[in-house]
Amino acid sequence: MANDRTNIPHHAWKDFSQVSERLSPYLELKGQGTTMASQVAACLSNLVYHFFNDGDIFDTTHHLKTSCNDFSARANWLYLNQPSTRPVLDRIEKVRSKGEYADLLFDLCEVYDADTLSSLAKRPATEDIYTARCKFSCEEPEEEEIEYGDECEEDECEEDE
Repeated sequence: MANDRTNIPHHAWKDFSQVSERLSPYLELKGQGTTMASQVAACLSNLVYHFFNDGDIFDTTHHLKTSCNDFSARANWLYLNQPSTRPVLDRIEKVRSKGEYADLLFDLCEVYDADTLSSLAKRPATEDIYTARCKFSCEEPEEEEIEYGDECEEDECEEDE
């Protein structure tokens, strides 16, 4: 996991295709599932999907402000039940752009390789990913604080294909 991304382009939706392949065996059609692997898959899928589709982030109390659909419980569940995610999740406090947030999500997904997910599939689900409370929260920002659209340099943005 790289901490210095100054010379690395930010991750885009297409970069998550391998993550999706890795998580798909553990995703339930509905809900959080019955194993920790299915809970992890549900949390990560929710966080990634809602960011790229709606611009939602799991904590709006720091530098990056977006409209608020509260997905903080997913990040809180990971933080409480998956200690290996804490260093990545804690980076939200320094994230200042949507590109940096996409990088955080990618690094968060990279915590879970196939072996880790397989091991978690043997452990029963614990607590509820939809109601976990811990350090992350979503507060509706003032209208002038909301960051609409991607504001990036031309060479950072991909054109629609």
